[in-house]
Amino acid sequence: MSLKLHEASVRVHGAQLLRDASFEVTPGKLVGLLGPNGAGKTTAVRALLGLQPLSAGYAHLDGQPSHSLTPKQRALRVSYLPQARKLAWPIAVREAISLGRFAYGGPMGRLGPVDAAAVEDALTRCSLNGFEDRSVTSLSGGELARVHLARALASQGPALIADEPTAALDPGHSFDVLATLKSQASAGQAVLVVLHDLALAARFCDEIILLDQGKLVIQAPPREALTASTLANVYRVKASWDQDQLMLSGRI
Repeated sequence: MSLKLHEASVRVHGAQLLRDASFEVTPGKLVGLLGPNGAGKTTAVRALLGLQPLSAGYAHLDGQPSHSLTPKQRALRVSYLPQARKLAWPIAVREAISLGRFAYGGPMGRLGPVDAAAVEDALTRCSLNGFEDRSVTSLSGGELARVHLARALASQGPALIADEPTAALDPGHSFDVLATLKSQASAGQAVLVVLHDLALAARFCDEIILLDQGKLVIQAPPREALTASTLANVYRVKASWDQDQLMLSGRI
């Protein structure tokens, strides 16, 4: 299961949001999608999923054109955690996570053994045991972010895309989320995660895809992608590596 953009461009109302971008995410790797605000990260993700029409190029999921897939076909291939993820109705945490099994056709409220096991595993992995019967409307922003991640994990697709999954999380839970995504990749999933935290990406990701102004800058392992000169050019920050840790020391 691979996720691929090839020379993909997106133009909306005269604005060029993505420019001839090509990258691929393959099974067994946690790949970080990075770039400054407005670099085209979410546009690239939506294009990859077939949710954003392309002006040029193509997007493939598992070798098939993304735009040709039905919502169910897409959901069975990719577990997607979007950037905007509100739950406005007061359902229980377990029900919210169970939505991740919807594509498998089980009736809501009557999960089969496989579905129930997937939900239980997701609850545990996202430290939500004891929250099962809580209403989602009673949760903090960080707790709700973990519920959404659990829903994506419960779907157990061969690929997973998470757009800013650490937003609203404290440092400890941010580490937990990246460690969980790393384990998903190690188990064979193709995992793409949009991040703003460069140090977190450098610590956990196997590869970095760096975008700037809608263009691909580089796709490479963290030490090759996040060099001092590249980060100075793209982010206007001073950076250095101390063994395996990326250190940021200020603006340029």
